[in-house]
Amino acid sequence: MIKRTHPSLPIPNPIYGSELGSFAHDTVVRRLPAIVKRAIDENDFSEEIIRDLQTLITEIPDRPIRHLKDLKAPDEKEWQRCIQPHLGINWLEVPWFFAEFYLYRRILESTRYFRPGERGYLKDPYALQKQLGLESAKVTLQPLAASVNRWIADQAGMPDVIHRVLMVALWGNKADMSLWPIRGGDHAQIKQAEMDSEKIIINDSQIVVEYLCGLKPGTSRIDLLLDNAGFELVADLCLADVLLSSGLAGKVVLRPKAYPVYVSDAMVEDVEDTLVFMERQLSPEIDLVSKRLRNLLQEGRLTFQVDTFWTLPLALWEMPESLRIDLDHSDLLISKGDAHYRRLLGDRHWPPDTPFADIMSYLSPSILALRLGKSEVACGLEPGRVESLHQKDPGWMTDGEWGWIQFKR
Repeated sequence: MIKRTHPSLPIPNPIYGSELGSFAHDTVVRRLPAIVKRAIDENDFSEEIIRDLQTLITEIPDRPIRHLKDLKAPDEKEWQRCIQPHLGINWLEVPWFFAEFYLYRRILESTRYFRPGERGYLKDPYALQKQLGLESAKVTLQPLAASVNRWIADQAGMPDVIHRVLMVALWGNKADMSLWPIRGGDHAQIKQAEMDSEKIIINDSQIVVEYLCGLKPGTSRIDLLLDNAGFELVADLCLADVLLSSGLAGKVVLRPKAYPVYVSDAMVEDVEDTLVFMERQLSPEIDLVSKRLRNLLQEGRLTFQVDTFWTLPLALWEMPESLRIDLDHSDLLISKGDAHYRRLLGDRHWPPDTPFADIMSYLSPSILALRLGKSEVACGLEPGRVESLHQKDPGWMTDGEWGWIQFKR
């Protein structure tokens, strides 16, 4: 059997911010400068850092893309290779996926994130948003922990348990601070009503349940591409807890971001902050979950694998060979969130009826994508579905109200 390293179909063009009227265009012109401004407002940066961040704002969208200036950063060579094809053209003329990741990397350059001795050294510019995200999760944390403890004890009903925890992990993706900052007042809490199957455009959950229940108990490895900190990270940790404590998985590998990106994306430090936050809640139910997670980390059944690839503007089929070999050992790769989904599909204009499995043919392990639509990227839809969704909700592709559970075995 020939091993593919790219999708089996002709690869369409990337999405560009220059596409007038698109969500990508609005992101580059309006949202990216707003994200930089918010970083200024929420941090006690030096005047020099603030000046550099304000200069960055003035570059968007008409100034040319340039190389990075922090030449001693650990990811400098990787980024210079990514930037090279786009030098000298403006933010709207480069692929949207590149523009967003470049924006977050330029913020780290401006804040001196990689410069020892500087005020912004290793300082997360989005720490306040992440902390507020955790605080907003308090009301949901107690009932979620109680449910998880009950689900783990319910071995006989494991198929239903898997279905329920997948729904929690899916809808936890509403907590995306790059779209809805906590202080903006638009952050939506996770409610039972939002776990409505009618809001799931593609729902392969039953196939996923059957696949997981068919794995050899206690021996499988599941890799989880983490998305947001805050409530979503709590939900992801609960998913890992259920998979491991039930014996469905022998090992869960968490794959966080190496550096701050997309405002709220989770790093290793955010996992530790989340566990500490849970331990401070003085709730027996929450304490039981956090103790299990601590034990799983200590035993090495729950572990981290950090790779700078996840902070680069590349399609998943462009992953380095070392990462590809590592992922080949996984029984299931779970991709969380819209940015990871865009990476799976190369953030390109696939016809919406393109089968998910055909695009994902380049990936050896089984893949599960849990995503709420926050970009104009789609595949796997039945003919006529796009028209019906437009009638129900004109913003269905980008408003974060519609879920996708897509699976390729």
